[in-house]
Amino acid sequence: MLAPDADPKARVRGYTTGVARRVERLISDMQTEVVGEPEAAHLSGISARALRDALIKMPANPRTDPDAYYRGLLALFDSLDSAGHPAPINVLSDRLGVPKQTIKTQLATARRRFPRG
Repeated sequence: MLAPDADPKARVRGYTTGVARRVERLISDMQTEVVGEPEAAHLSGISARALRDALIKMPANPRTDPDAYYRGLLALFDSLDSAGHPAPINVLSDRLGVPKQTIKTQLATARRRFPRG
């Protein structure tokens, strides 16, 4: 159910996959507060709290602020990778609530937008 004062455009769109991802992210954050960080042991070199804080600072999706989203995604991937995490794409997929293939596509887009060297 949408708030009575919700934007009329949002009322027409209703419950989209974007809304579902944001809700899933919020529920996951609340669960983490209560239960604790399930992957903390697997995030050697980058703390689970640092990862969560970086994810919170990122826009919810690339449509909101593409440059900030792609820069943040690339920075998170690089942090996990340089820390020696065995599966950084899996972590990002899980934390963002986005399929692994979408993360790979978004990382390719980020690398095209912000080439190194």
